[in-house]
Amino acid sequence: LQEGKMTSPTETLQKLAEAHQVDLDSAEFAALLDESDPLKDLKQEFIHPKLGTIPRETIGDPEKDCIYFLGNSLGLKPRTADRYMGELLEDWGNKGIFMHTSGRIPAAYADQ
Repeated sequence: LQEGKMTSPTETLQKLAEAHQVDLDSAEFAALLDESDPLKDLKQEFIHPKLGTIPRETIGDPEKDCIYFLGNSLGLKPRTADRYMGELLEDWGNKGIFMHTSGRIPAAYADQ
């Protein structure tokens, strides 16, 4: 905010690009934004599908990570999901119905 005036996201990005003397639509500006992103390290906590594993026609190196822009889904799979699901399955096998109310992640309360 400047003197009570809100700036639009476009204005903010334009000022940032000007301050770094790069074009708003340049690869350099995109790299600058990526580098300054406070959430950038969280990418490593998720499994990214490869182009070659997608059951649709794709273009590019089959070993390259997909760019994932689907907003109506569970999102990318967290790397910890297999461990948590394994724990629940193990509890189910060992405790039967009692896994619903006991263990580290009781099934009955998992959504809380």
